[in-house]
Amino acid sequence: MNEHTKDIWKGIGIVLLLHGLLLIFPITIFFIGFVQVIYIIPAVVIALMKRKTAIAQGILIAAGITFLVNTACFGVFMMGWY
Repeated sequence: MNEHTKDIWKGIGIVLLLHGLLLIFPITIFFIGFVQVIYIIPAVVIALMKRKTAIAQGILIAAGITFLVNTACFGVFMMGWY
């Protein structure tokens, strides 16, 4: 793997660690798609200020996947397809 790919995976790992911190407040797991904005935006800004664009890309990729999965699960739950 080249350095760019490794930095993208580092960004994804950062988001996973930040998501793990949400376990302190379990109710936030249900709204993680929206709550993550509180810590994703500063994380991306910090990465970009340090000129770590690949890490910022990894953070945004993981945040997007989290948002999409949360939205899909919420839709299934609200429609009663479980």
